[in-house]
Amino acid sequence: LIVAGSMTIHSVWGHANGTLISIAIIWCINSVASIVAYFGGRFLLHACVLQMVKKSKVIEMAETAMFDVRGWKFVLLLRLLPMNTYGLVNYVLGATSLDL
Repeated sequence: LIVAGSMTIHSVWGHANGTLISIAIIWCINSVASIVAYFGGRFLLHACVLQMVKKSKVIEMAETAMFDVRGWKFVLLLRLLPMNTYGLVNYVLGATSLDL
């Protein structure tokens, strides 16, 4: 997405300015889309996942350990994976107890 968007915008605004502007625009759009997907998972799936997690004490402890204090490390690891669908990851993270 970044390459296609930057090629379109830099043809209009020039090579240097267009590339920087397009990267900023696409980064902002991706951030907003990630937050929307996170809250979509939070509102649609969180109650179901919470019920399933409460049934097993081991899963509840694992989820608490993963997302309470060091949740940002887990999210960073997911973001660095090259073969990753960010929309699905955002829905799944929204369904867990991870705070935004």
